[in-house]
This record gives sequence, structure tokens and C-alpha cells, in this order.
Amino acid sequence: MLEVAGQRKHGTTHKRPLKVFEAIERAKMLPLPTLRWEPISWRQPMLQRDCHALVDGARYSAPWVRCA
Repeated sequence: MLEVAGQRKHGTTHKRPLKVFEAIERAKMLPLPTLRWEPISWRQPMLQRDCHALVDGARYSAPWVRCA
């Protein structure tokens, strides 16, 4: 990335991505949080016949698998 992709001119902007990153984007990056994110709760949802699980009123799709 530093030697090839970051140095060639971008097809749309016609600018070198690494120079744009150093000039504009790096200063806007925030430091990583000091505390690690941990999930609040875990649930074992029941998968419905339409391949959706209902968790706290939100529907989540799941892949369909044929049972043997």
C-alpha cells in the first residue's frame, strides 16, 4: 500500500491516496478507546419458519439450511 497503491493516481480524483490521507484524513482520525467494548447482553433467539429471529422487537434474518 505504501509503495504501490498509495502512490498511484486515483482514477476519479486524480490524486495520490497516501498524500490525501496524510494531508487531510490523518488529523481527523480519533484515537482508539482505552476500554474494550463488551456486549451488554446475550440471547438465544428462536428462529421462525420464515428464517427470521425476533429479538426485542427487531427482526433479524438468518440463512436457510435444509435439514437432512
